Amino acid sequence: MRGVGKSSGGRTSAIVRIPLTGVDQGIFHLDQGSTVWSGHLEVRVAGRLEDDRVAAAAAAAAARHPLARARLAPYSARDRELYWEIPDRLDRIPVEVVDCRDDLDVAKARARLITRRLDLAAGPPFALLIVHRPGGDSLLMNLSHTAGDGTSAILLMRSIARAYAGADDGGPGDVVELRDFRAGIVQRPGDRPKAPPRPQPTTGVAIAGGQPRADGLGFAQLRLGKPATAEALGRRRRPATLNDMLLGSLAVAIRRFNDEHGDTPATVSLMMPVDLRSPGGTEDVMSNKVASVSVPIFADEQSDLESAQLAVAQRTLAVRARRLDGDLINVPPMIGGWPVGAVRLLVRLVMTRPVSRRLAVGPDAAVLTNLGRLDAPFHFGDDAGPTIELWATPPVQSPPGVCLGIGAAMMNDELLLTLRYHHRQFDAPGADRFVEAWRGVLTGE
Repeated sequence: MRGVGKSSGGRTSAIVRIPLTGVDQGIFHLDQGSTVWSGHLEVRVAGRLEDDRVAAAAAAAAARHPLARARLAPYSARDRELYWEIPDRLDRIPVEVVDCRDDLDVAKARARLITRRLDLAAGPPFALLIVHRPGGDSLLMNLSHTAGDGTSAILLMRSIARAYAGADDGGPGDVVELRDFRAGIVQRPGDRPKAPPRPQPTTGVAIAGGQPRADGLGFAQLRLGKPATAEALGRRRRPATLNDMLLGSLAVAIRRFNDEHGDTPATVSLMMPVDLRSPGGTEDVMSNKVASVSVPIFADEQSDLESAQLAVAQRTLAVRARRLDGDLINVPPMIGGWPVGAVRLLVRLVMTRPVSRRLAVGPDAAVLTNLGRLDAPFHFGDDAGPTIELWATPPVQSPPGVCLGIGAAMMNDELLLTLRYHHRQFDAPGADRFVEAWRGVLTGE
């Protein structure tokens, strides 16, 4: 593996300070545990990516998005608020390069990148990896969730692609615009109605090949070709949306997988991030502006895809209609009121296995992030070409917490699903068996 970067030549940068929102600060504290809260996005092109050209494009993209340039300001355990420091340019863009012979090499490189905890004090809050391989190169991104959500990763990657291709991506991003965008993100508890509590008890996904003391993450990919995608879409039943259908199919797959392993049927709770940006792409600003809502699917609703998706639709309709706040938006008042050191100790205590079990922390079996329809969203110009694959996953935490992180995207009339799992949950064959079980539910096999 080798590095490539673009330096500013030692020029002095002007710096602007803005506070972390309660959402940023909450995720920052969660990220201090054993599992890294990293957003993962990767795209593959048909041609070859030039290393220096990617670094230059990343620098241009960072100029477009202020939070892509951010670093965490120094703080003490007594401070009650954290701040981002945003320079007007980056001294160096973190881009590494690796040559891979096959998918196994790519999987190892992906795991190394996504399990790396980025140094937010040094900044920036993202890192890139160029993978040269037969059949088309890939560009992988690790974006700290403290700085941005899944939509932020899409926005940053799109800007990199446009800069690489020499296309117009608008002018430099304005920190004032970022401040305006982030204003009012955090709502005090009670300002909005909250989603209904998750029923107890809930069940997780059966362990298949996972080892109790194993470390690290694995990834599995499911690409439904056009015929299989058409078959899956044809199984959607209104008023269920595509997202409802995916959640319902995931619940049925978990039930079937658990049945095979002899687990007792119970409610499956799935986490559904809700992007709170205005519809129509009018808020193309990197930041955290997402709620996380848990959707329960009861045991008697998991028998088939039609029953499961209609049950999900009934519950998510209220979320979409009323824009209900979720777990990360209505952050506890202590996040912004208590000293940083005290909050960190409390989070570490809550996230230990005995305490988390007593408090029922993290009863969601999986989190599903649906990026929606992204038909050829990233074109890297005539040489590298358009995006032919797109894979993305949200963070997972085990133990305790969400055990599976799944990203979904529709691109070129194909459904692309990516599974991130902890090695305490699955080994590679176990993950493949789970993915195949999900494929069977989606396609009716």
